[in-house]
Amino acid sequence: MFTIKKPLFAFLLLFGAFTFLPIVAGAQYQPEAMVSFTFDDVNLNVLNNAAPLFAAHQIPAVLYAETKHLDEGAPWAMNWSQVKNLKDQNGWEIASHTINHPDLTTVTDQQLDQELKDSKQSFTNQGINAEAFSTPLGRYDARVLKAISKYYTSHRAAWAGPNIFPDIYNDYEILALEAKHTSTPQEVMSWIDQAVANKQWLVLLLHDVVDGTPEEYQYNKNDLKTIV
Repeated sequence: MFTIKKPLFAFLLLFGAFTFLPIVAGAQYQPEAMVSFTFDDVNLNVLNNAAPLFAAHQIPAVLYAETKHLDEGAPWAMNWSQVKNLKDQNGWEIASHTINHPDLTTVTDQQLDQELKDSKQSFTNQGINAEAFSTPLGRYDARVLKAISKYYTSHRAAWAGPNIFPDIYNDYEILALEAKHTSTPQEVMSWIDQAVANKQWLVLLLHDVVDGTPEEYQYNKNDLKTIV
């Protein structure tokens, strides 16, 4: 029987209805459709525009955060207190997206280890157990994946489509589909329908969530509301 070790938040979609149930880490996998909403970076708009949409339906999501921005308190970014509230009050999973958001395939071994280890330690210092990781820019190779496995129990990629159990699945290459600024709600919902029909795990990737016309790496708030 196939076993999931420690996945990021995933939810069963039962009987074609939006009933979301957490999968217990380490539990034996049962072939049911699942969907996860994940956000890269720490845009304050995710807290203000996206989090209320999920809270209205009691759906948690996953935030992959860079610790540098949380430490520096940039005006566009969340702070540590806000991230911890997402975790404690909204049930979100908080995961690592490095310290500085570099292309990890281009850094030295020492820099790679620092980006992974020190970001995890920063979360630990804030009382957050960050077990999941996503690579900045979706860039990784065998060296990067090996280093990630020293500190984290999973790695989410940035492309490639739904995860198919057990034929196409790896804890350190969890595949995702990005809801781009040009992706319509109908297109994204068709991905969900496909995951339901084929009993797949669909991991959705988003970044910023805005009012009005979205630019690259942004998504319109009302369109996200339609999907949620």
